Amino acid sequence: MDFKIGGVLRAIRLQKGIKASYVAEQLEIDPSTLSKYESDERQVPVRLLPKFADVYDCEINNFF
Repeated sequence: MDFKIGGVLRAIRLQKGIKASYVAEQLEIDPSTLSKYESDERQVPVRLLPKFADVYDCEINNFF
């Protein structure tokens, strides 16, 4: 199943006022990779979902 959650991740990040560079640093990914995730150009690996949830201080189910 192919879930498009990039827009949700971006919306949560912006709502919480978190900079993309901070998220990329916390996830140990390149900022351009984060941009591709947020624009749904690349699928977010399942292994990163818990890390996104930690950085955004929310539950994984908020992404779906």
